[in-house]
Amino acid sequence: METIYPPSSPSTSTAPPKIYSQSDPDHAWFFGHFLNLGRHNAYLILKQLQEKHLALQHDTAEEIIEDQLHESWILNQAWKSKRHQNTLIEDFFHFFPFLRMLYGEDFANRLASEDDPSTEKKNGRTSNWEPEQIPKLLKYWLQLLNALRNAMLHHSERRWNEETVPRAEMLQKLRDAMPEELLRRYPETFEDGHVKNLEKHYPVLSNGCLTKDGLVLFTCLWLSRRQANEYFNHIKFFKDTREARFRATRYAFALFCCRPPEPRIVSSNPALDILAELSRIPHELYTLLDEANQRKFHPEAESKAEEEGDFDLEETLSAPLMTRKRDRFARFALDYFERNKCLERLRFQVRLGRVVIDSYEKSTGVIPVRTLTREVKAWGFPSQFEEPEKLGPLHKRGWLESKRLAPWVQQYRPRYHLNDWGIGLRFQDSWPTGEDAWPDISTASQTRRAIPQEPPHAILPAQELAPMLAWELMRSEHPVWEMPPAEEILEQTYTNYRRFFEDLKEGKIQPVGSSSDLNALLESYGLSGLPLPKPLRRWLLGTLSNQE
Repeated sequence: METIYPPSSPSTSTAPPKIYSQSDPDHAWFFGHFLNLGRHNAYLILKQLQEKHLALQHDTAEEIIEDQLHESWILNQAWKSKRHQNTLIEDFFHFFPFLRMLYGEDFANRLASEDDPSTEKKNGRTSNWEPEQIPKLLKYWLQLLNALRNAMLHHSERRWNEETVPRAEMLQKLRDAMPEELLRRYPETFEDGHVKNLEKHYPVLSNGCLTKDGLVLFTCLWLSRRQANEYFNHIKFFKDTREARFRATRYAFALFCCRPPEPRIVSSNPALDILAELSRIPHELYTLLDEANQRKFHPEAESKAEEEGDFDLEETLSAPLMTRKRDRFARFALDYFERNKCLERLRFQVRLGRVVIDSYEKSTGVIPVRTLTREVKAWGFPSQFEEPEKLGPLHKRGWLESKRLAPWVQQYRPRYHLNDWGIGLRFQDSWPTGEDAWPDISTASQTRRAIPQEPPHAILPAQELAPMLAWELMRSEHPVWEMPPAEEILEQTYTNYRRFFEDLKEGKIQPVGSSSDLNALLESYGLSGLPLPKPLRRWLLGTLSNQE
């Protein structure tokens, strides 16, 4: 994860940000921090380009990135081919936008002249631009970046404002282009009047060296946009965002921020990565086969239209595979319990649908009437609530009207109320049956805002449905084992927990002295080995702090 905050200025602090000055020696660490961060960004970019264009993956120290760029890197190898050279320049422009501003037009003219040599004659001018100017400028400015970083962090003999800027005219060119480029990129945000402050102030060079504002601009060339914003928040004349003219200055100085490569995700299971790579091999081998052998892998026609050739083979082979993102095993387990009537002594919570509980007219907006809806739940199995039209008494409970679903029943689709937490359940003789299983949503009971719905006795986690299913399958396959039903175990566990917490509430249970005493207490309630809330366990052991 990238580090963007100095040690003493966390972004989560509610206090006003501390302001740092370039001329204060005590604040040199702050600017050195971001210069060091910029140098690291440059290293990441150059390392990725090296791996892409030269297929080299050497772990090179950051201190020699400028030497790597000039001597043993792309200059001597990747620039030999003009075609490869153009691709490399485009990558430079992507990662370092300031290079596109400086050389983008020259590069476009070069490409146009390569495609059509008569272009230069038509324009009446020839270009003397050499692509080697790009890595040379990078080399000079990386050396300056390293010198500024050392001056700030290591207190070298030369101060940062004594370092001569190589190719200073290029930095001044960036500074001069900022107002116009800002208005071009953000025409809906800024106007001509907002950049007058930028045009009048903020010089970047003085006698060939960087000014305070020049240091800010040069540093931003090597920072990401996010890092630059945090940088501005602590610098005088840049931290203010209350007025558009001040925001324009921040936006302008961040126009040419670099784009560091995103961190790569390291897999925790290399075996799966290898398997994924192996799955790509058959297609690669298929492309090497001749036409006769490739036909052996074509699917046979299954319809007359396919026999006549009225189908696209490529489209058929590349049809997307629709996969579900969530695990459906829990729902399959619930369906199994319902079909085989395994859990007759408990009921799961079912979502019946949505009903309109109220509506009112709106004086504004496109929709004149707003309706308020509420989800209605019941207890049982979804199949129990199918075809409600066949139950006449449901007219009295507000679900039917003229033997059809009432108009205020916006949606009716019985299904299990199963989510990531699990599903609610109630135990024997605690749920209504027959037509009473449908909650009363009739308008006669005051308003549908107060729909009576019984709360669950307990929440069964979704991951526990798998062992429950395995338990029931073993019971049915091996009756001689005399395994108790899963519903009996659940009900007994619920009863034990309820008795334990009732005694705890009445003060019958007090803290014990040791873990062995606690285990004995839990065993007396039939809860041995079962989980307890951590604060409660610490209270029982006498280790709960006052803050908790």
